[in-house]
Amino acid sequence: MSQQLELILKDDIAQLIPAMIAWNNKELMAQVNEILPRYLNAEYGDDIAQAKEDRTALNNFVKTLNSKRLEIKKVYTAPLDKFTEEVNEVIAAVTKATDRIGEIIATAENKAKAEKKAEIVKYFNEAIGDLADLVPYEKIEDPKWYNATAKIKATTKAIDEKITKIREDLTVIDSLGANDTDGLKLFYFRTLNLAQTIEENKRLKEDRAKVAELNAAQRAENSDSEETEITIRFEVKGSAEDFQKLAAFLNENNIEYRKIED
Repeated sequence: MSQQLELILKDDIAQLIPAMIAWNNKELMAQVNEILPRYLNAEYGDDIAQAKEDRTALNNFVKTLNSKRLEIKKVYTAPLDKFTEEVNEVIAAVTKATDRIGEIIATAENKAKAEKKAEIVKYFNEAIGDLADLVPYEKIEDPKWYNATAKIKATTKAIDEKITKIREDLTVIDSLGANDTDGLKLFYFRTLNLAQTIEENKRLKEDRAKVAELNAAQRAENSDSEETEITIRFEVKGSAEDFQKLAAFLNENNIEYRKIED
């Protein structure tokens, strides 16, 4: 479909190389080296006017020399600048086509990836079974599965291996004899990392042991501080109903009492 495109130079590239510019660079450099010491070693003292005059003269020389350089550069680079502009124009035109083709390719590749992902997700949903609510597809997803070179057969095998590993890990968690196996499994489902889950179970056991030790210490402290039995004699005045309520309270709280005879 594409037509052969080729840049063809109408002149031999060797002929396009500009000739070296001949000028009195050696003679001029010799003159500079001859007169420069007088400026470098000048002692102007209070004669600042002369210093300014000398600086201006030297700056004017540099400015004139640089101006001539720019003038020659413009002449020398004019053909190259024109060539560069024309080449860029062709490149811009061709790039429009490559960009459009690129968009078509990207759309096709994205569509193919989406279709492949849909097929893989469908397989996963069927294979995950009773773990569907606990292990979402994103937990085991691998973006490489959607590459054009990735084979569906290899991908489904990888999914089966991941699911088998999860079920084996759950069996190991059951064998740990944790106080809260369900809670430990929920931790595992967040990470799908058996090593981290075993470490979490170890941490929980250590924390429970610390809490049990603390509770025992508190019970011992409370036991040591229990009051000994005491007897209090007091007189109560009230209605018959008041005495019934008092007697009920004492009985409910296992407080021994007796009537004191006059």
